[in-house]
Amino acid sequence: MLKNSRSALHAFLFDLRTPLASIRGAALLIDRAEMPDSLVPAEAREWLSKWLPKVDIWLKNAIELTELYAQSRAEDRDWKKLIQQLMSILEGVETAARDVKDIPLSGKESPGDVLHMIVSSIEYINNSYRAMQELLPTLD
Repeated sequence: MLKNSRSALHAFLFDLRTPLASIRGAALLIDRAEMPDSLVPAEAREWLSKWLPKVDIWLKNAIELTELYAQSRAEDRDWKKLIQQLMSILEGVETAARDVKDIPLSGKESPGDVLHMIVSSIEYINNSYRAMQELLPTLD
């Protein structure tokens, strides 16, 4: 288990960037491809409409913190405080993960299934968020 705040932040950012970018990419695919309602139900479009602005904020902050991390030495920052700030920015991720369960999914997942990707991504982010909530008090 990580005890170092800097290492914990690095791992957390790694866990956030790809799934957040995946949700963003899936939304672009749905929007640009103008996928028919039969492939993208109203519940999915509603979820994206509601949560995509937050996903954009979360992704932007994860990228900014990644750049800060790369440019800083261990002693340069209060890493635990940065994690706490990121956790505050991620407020709402638990609700987004709960809301995503309203999206009807097919019984089986197939390659390129953007709805399963969105659901899996936000659930992964939520699990990482909850794990960091548990880890945060133990960090130095």
